[in-house]
Amino acid sequence: MDLFIQGTMTLFGSGTSISIFFLGLLGGMLFGAVPGVNMLTLGAVLLPFTVTMSAENAVMLFSVIYCAGVFGGAITAILFNIPGAPENAPTCLDGYPMTQNGQAGKAIGAAVSCSALGGTVSAVVMMMATGVVATFAVRAFGLKWSHLFGHVCSFSKVYRV
Repeated sequence: MDLFIQGTMTLFGSGTSISIFFLGLLGGMLFGAVPGVNMLTLGAVLLPFTVTMSAENAVMLFSVIYCAGVFGGAITAILFNIPGAPENAPTCLDGYPMTQNGQAGKAIGAAVSCSALGGTVSAVVMMMATGVVATFAVRAFGLKWSHLFGHVCSFSKVYRV
């Protein structure tokens, strides 16, 4: 818990970090809401500018862009039946009929609530399980095979194998 508080203070301890957070939030929502231009495009555009940032701020920026972009895609999926991001295609099935029934606010509120709850729960589970999974992987397969598996996963994601 102490490390969590220390990390939170590192990320939100300065005005620069807070401004990076809110600019990433705004940009992610805008790029996520525009169909065909998603948050990965914004990440690619901002990548050269993150070279001079600290590692904490750069990781926070890309994380905020991704999370806000996924939610931003839900806005157009609910209001116009056009998902802004591929992750929001199922949102069209329930959100747009609610908009047609005059419940657009309720649908967007549900999207905000579910996005926040899901993001928070998954982050907490990841923080709690990462150490356990890493220890298990190293003990069960050895350090060499664990590194090899990590590289194979990374390369398969990059090269779409």
